[in-house]
This record gives sequence, C-alpha cells and structure tokens, in this order.
Amino acid sequence: MKSEDLIQRFKHARSRPTEAGRRILMRTFLSLFGVDFSKQTEIQYVDLGFFDSKIFRKGMISKAETITFSTNDSTFEHSFGSKYQIEISNVIVNTKLNHIYVTNSNERKISFLKESSSWSTENLIMFSPGPIRRISQVIEYAKLGLPNSGHYHWVSEDLPNYLMDNSKYETMAYSHGSEKSKEILNKLGVRYIDANEWVFVKNLSFVTKSNELGYLHPNSFKALINLQNHLGLNAIKGLKNIYVSRSRTRRSAFWEKDLETYLLEKGFEIVYAEDYSIVDQIELFRDAKNIVGVHGAGLTNAIWSTNCSVIELMPTSRINRCIEWQAKIANGKYQRIYFHPKVTKLNDITNELDALIR
Repeated sequence: MKSEDLIQRFKHARSRPTEAGRRILMRTFLSLFGVDFSKQTEIQYVDLGFFDSKIFRKGMISKAETITFSTNDSTFEHSFGSKYQIEISNVIVNTKLNHIYVTNSNERKISFLKESSSWSTENLIMFSPGPIRRISQVIEYAKLGLPNSGHYHWVSEDLPNYLMDNSKYETMAYSHGSEKSKEILNKLGVRYIDANEWVFVKNLSFVTKSNELGYLHPNSFKALINLQNHLGLNAIKGLKNIYVSRSRTRRSAFWEKDLETYLLEKGFEIVYAEDYSIVDQIELFRDAKNIVGVHGAGLTNAIWSTNCSVIELMPTSRINRCIEWQAKIANGKYQRIYFHPKVTKLNDITNELDALIR
C-alpha cells in the first residue's frame, strides 16, 4: 500500500473511531481463519469478461417480483430476484452442495458465484469448504444435479431448479449423493455422470437462486406439480388425515406421544416421513385432506397436496413462516397453533385442533 493511501486511511479511521475499531477487530478475526470476503462474485460481474469463466447463455425464467398475502393479523410478503437458466464455462463445482466457483487464472483467484446458493455468501465462505487444490475429474458438458441438502431446501429449492433446467447436457450426480436424489433421477429416466465431490466443468448449465431461502418460488411450485404428473401417480382422492410425527427427534414436545394417541382416535395416520422414499412421500401426501404437525422439515411434504389444510404447531421458541408461505403459494389452507415447549398443556393443543380440523 502506498504511503499516501495509508495516511488517508488513518485519517478516515480517526474520524470514525468506533466503526474503525470494529472493522479492525473483524478483519483480524477473519484473517486468523483465512476468510476473504472478496472471493465472491455475481453473474453480472462475470458477464463483463474478466474471468476465465464465460457466460454463453442466459435465459430468463421469471422476472423479479414481490408477492404479498394478506393475513388476519399482518401482511406477509417477499421479494424474489429474477430467475435465469445459465450456461457457463470453466467452473469448479462442489457437487455435494451445488456450489459453483468461477476462475481467473490471471490473478490465480477462485470466486464463489452468489447465484448458486440461496444462503448468505458470507456464511458460506466462513463455514463451507473451499475448492481443493487438485481436482482430478474434468467434465466436458454437464447439468447441475441434486445436492445433499436438508429436506425442506431440497424439495422447495434444489429439486425445482433442477427440473426447470431444460439443457440437454447429462446430469452430474454426486457419487455419495442422497437416496432421494438418485431415486428421482432414476424415476425420471435420467442418465447421469457419477461425479466426485469437486469437479472442473468446461460447460455447465444451471438455474439461479435468488432470495429464495425459506420462500417457495411460484415457478418452483409449478415445476413440482409437473413432476407429479410426469411420475404418473395414482389419482388424488383427498381423503387422508395425516399427523407428521417428530417424536423421534430432539424437537419433540413432551406431550407429542399423547397427542398422537388423541389424533389416532380422530382417524389420523401417524406418519414418520423419514421412513418413506421420496416418491412414496409424494404419493402419500398428495392425497391428504388435513396435515398436522410440529414445525419441521416433515411438513414440507404438504407441498405435494394442492387442496389440503395445514395446521402447524409452532413453538414460540422457534417461530418460522416458511410452511405458511408454502401453503399459500400452493393454494392450500393454513392455520397455526402456538405452544411453549415446557408450559403448554396437551388440552390446550387439542381444544384448538378440535376447532380447526375440518
């Protein structure tokens, strides 16, 4: 750094001592862990041509939009960015996470591509593994496959993005990928490339993510409906009442087993979603009339039914509206019952359920 630049920075820091102190502490802390936030970029910057990675196709899937729902007690809205199908050259891909990195050999720099994840890039740079030095597998042409992500994000973000990619390239499938990913690819009759965790792809096709974390995109929902039609599942009767159990997990409420007994007497099926294959989950839940459950990934499966009523038991210690948003996008009905994990009694829950179950 030139001396005059250093002097200017020192003067600026003296004018804002509190802010400067925080910046110095943060940069010192991050440098100790090798974190460099400059190692990220966006498609619009790659478009300028300063990377080895080049964008040779950019097709819009949907324009940026804000969607608003009016509820009894508030307005519920979210803004989505534009969604694109991209074909890009000379990238490094983590097939386990579907993270994409663009390359710049002139500066010996690799930058994380923001549009390859809905998560905060700062979070990913700090906590996700960066590219390994020696990448042995080089793939000429490929479509981004399905990552090993949590069930909610896999269903509402990763699977729809894969389904919206109309490229004719073969699909990359992580060699240690989840069973549900392999099952869907096999059911769709997809030929796929068995891929290492880290690969170099000369020509990659993928669909961008933008501001979708926890919010189902309308086009994603359409893609999931088309998937059901493609799988040729049985006709929907809309007769089942399902309770999605979390009694095997640490988030289970102390009264959950008693609640299951109560709902069994009301004609509900008690379902452990993790016991079913992904296609069986789709078929089971698409026939649901009422779906009840404690907030968690299992309730994601309500997405497969377009005419059900979802009743979510929401712990006051973990309030989240992603299932509510999903239900509204899917034209379903949604109700919420709050409970305190250590205080609320079973009678409080059952009384409210009696008033809500149709």
